[in-house]
Amino acid sequence: MANFLKDRQLFNVSLTTQSVADLSHAIDEFAAEMNVGIAPGDALAAIPSYIIRYDEGQGDRVFVSEFLLKKYRKAEVVERVVFTLDTPESLRSNRAVGAFIEVVFDSKNPNCFLTVSSDDEGWVDGKFARLSLQVQKLKNLNGIVRNAASDLLIQMMGVVICFLISLAVARKLSKLVLVENSFMLSFIFAFMLTANLWGYIQRQVVAYIAFIFPNISFIRDGRQYLHWISQAIVGAIIVYLLGLIFDRSIALFLSLSKGIFIAE
Repeated sequence: MANFLKDRQLFNVSLTTQSVADLSHAIDEFAAEMNVGIAPGDALAAIPSYIIRYDEGQGDRVFVSEFLLKKYRKAEVVERVVFTLDTPESLRSNRAVGAFIEVVFDSKNPNCFLTVSSDDEGWVDGKFARLSLQVQKLKNLNGIVRNAASDLLIQMMGVVICFLISLAVARKLSKLVLVENSFMLSFIFAFMLTANLWGYIQRQVVAYIAFIFPNISFIRDGRQYLHWISQAIVGAIIVYLLGLIFDRSIALFLSLSKGIFIAE
């Protein structure tokens, strides 16, 4: 029975063609070690396999790492790559017994993981440590952008923008609304309107940032530089816009405060 299991979730990883080759070769080496003295194609042999999903819904499962690399290089867009190694026991028992390894990288699904299981604790520790080290080398800096603090910053900037716009609108609109507390009523109306609008805009902004800075990035030969350049450009634009919004917000706030709180 597979008594020992180690796993870890995978965050902020970039796979290049070379890293795909390195991981598949590691799986091939593990299979070769397990199959020493077993004839090729024997029913007792451990079986490495690789899954790749690419180009809007196309997918293949291959049993030779070179085929995986060919498909990875040719694909325009890669969505998922899975590395697996199973023994006959794990296949027959749906991994209830026997040894298996699975490494899942998926740009559409945040649940990406590395799992190693066997009834041999030393085998689990060794294989998990080697694969973890390889994956650790693939870490990128997308976590700087993909975190709760960034979402909070976007939300707070939205609140500030909505507040300042509402002040400006209320200042103009209150002169046209001839009712008691016209400024406050105009401000509340404008703030509710802009806040609901920002709720939609915020979702689009967060989705776009997640697209540019994905949890799992698949980079092919000749396209990695374009990928990094696009991230650098978007990052620079975000920093510039945040700085511009903050600067204009302070200026507008001071201007409006002078008009509101200082008696004319």
